[in-house]
Amino acid sequence: MEDENTTASVGDWCQVTYDDKLYPGEIKAKAEYLVSVMVPAGSYWKWPSKKDEILYPEECIIKRLDPPTVVNARGHFQFHNLE
Repeated sequence: MEDENTTASVGDWCQVTYDDKLYPGEIKAKAEYLVSVMVPAGSYWKWPSKKDEILYPEECIIKRLDPPTVVNARGHFQFHNLE
């Protein structure tokens, strides 16, 4: 994780890497890290129609994120500290 002094906890938001792409998501469990990720929606992000939760090893957690803000009624979200 980018911030070595901070450990990720259940309920935290994070950025993960999967197939050389970066995705924001919320940590749901911490055996490894069960992360429910969002998908791109133009310049925003949204929850996929089918839940996308995967166990990620710690080395795939890139950094913690601030929770997203809702930007419209279609369920699109924006992250302010997402790369």
